[in-house]
Amino acid sequence: MTPMVAPSSDASYLAAARAAVAVHQQGAAIRLPPVGWAVGQAAPLLDGLLKALGLTAPDVDLILDGGALANDATVELYRTLLTAGLPVLPRHDRWRRVIVAAGSFPAILAVSAPGPLCAAASSRVGTVARAAGGDASDWLR
Repeated sequence: MTPMVAPSSDASYLAAARAAVAVHQQGAAIRLPPVGWAVGQAAPLLDGLLKALGLTAPDVDLILDGGALANDATVELYRTLLTAGLPVLPRHDRWRRVIVAAGSFPAILAVSAPGPLCAAASSRVGTVARAAGGDASDWLR
């Protein structure tokens, strides 16, 4: 088991993640959204999470999460953030792995007339969103 934490993780979640790290000895993952990549913000966020986990960068996968990329403009922004931001991230060359992640939902399904494919996709997305404590409308944008 490898727990994943983020800057938004509360103290009780971080404590549980630290306990899981101690038991399973497989390190952890830190998910950093683009807002955390800002110069001057990344170091304190990452240092605080590493300290809370009791780990160092070589024991941690850093996940650069671009979130939902809704259109070509957001894809281009994400690409620019990666190109410019990755080299200035603290310890950028010491993490166990650096993982680039982003998501999108096909626009064609969001605007198509209701049908079996659209209904099935919406149903599955809704199930995943509810399981994650969210709302399907957030996933369908």
